[in-house]
Amino acid sequence: RYLRYGMSSRFVLRGFVMSEEFRSKCSLWEINSGVITVNENRDMNAGVTEFVQRIYNICLGRRAHVNGLNTWTGHINSGRMTASDVVKSIVFSPEYKSRNSSDEEYVRMLFSLLKDTEASDAEVSEFISETLGKGHTRESVLRKFGLSEEFTRMCADFGIERGEIKVGGWSRNNG
Repeated sequence: RYLRYGMSSRFVLRGFVMSEEFRSKCSLWEINSGVITVNENRDMNAGVTEFVQRIYNICLGRRAHVNGLNTWTGHINSGRMTASDVVKSIVFSPEYKSRNSSDEEYVRMLFSLLKDTEASDAEVSEFISETLGKGHTRESVLRKFGLSEEFTRMCADFGIERGEIKVGGWSRNNG
């Protein structure tokens, strides 16, 4: 599971070496079990790494490269960025923009990414007509999804601060 989400093999090996079973065997054999340290951002918090990998998979349709994974997890781990900040950065990245997704594809991606569900055709049509069809920007639509109970719960499950997606400098806190 950990390798699938982008943790390093060193992280996985550390789990075995630090396990009670391994330490007991080493003690029985009268050898030092040793310690393996991890120093990559992606290895510091499995929940954060899984969250970032999930964004890449759903939004960009691919796995994150190690450098990207270390960059984004480092931003979240250090508190420089929230989950919402990273989502917005990747959703509005040149790579995603180059996909030229239709409004329907964009809304379906957001349902999957931020509500963890597949949207029905009726939900997509209604959502588009009530938002994008009425002149709302994709950024404001992303903000609406980012405020959902589902995304709030998802961030809590991953142990990440949700934050709030700001649109044009505006947020609910500063009006």
